[in-house]
Amino acid sequence: MRDGDLWTSGGVTTGIDMALGMIEADLGREVAMDIARDLALFVLRGGAESQVSRSLVLQQGATSPVRDVIAWIESHLDADLSVDALAAVARMSPHESA
Repeated sequence: MRDGDLWTSGGVTTGIDMALGMIEADLGREVAMDIARDLALFVLRGGAESQVSRSLVLQQGATSPVRDVIAWIESHLDADLSVDALAAVARMSPHESA
């Protein structure tokens, strides 16, 4: 959770998320994504398991308005999260084009 210059987290995993958010705020998304990819390489992961986080791959491919909406949702969970409201946050139309 971020409120201006105040950052807080509720646990170890969210602390990692918070640290990545701080890195992104200071150094940019690309640096944060590089670090996130490095952190996805767990010491105890089996050799047959993928060494790439599918979630990070999908996030990396997301367009800026979508990333912005995801970030907005995370800090506005008590807000209206309807399609119309999220489209307004993204400055997009909530309606599919023909």
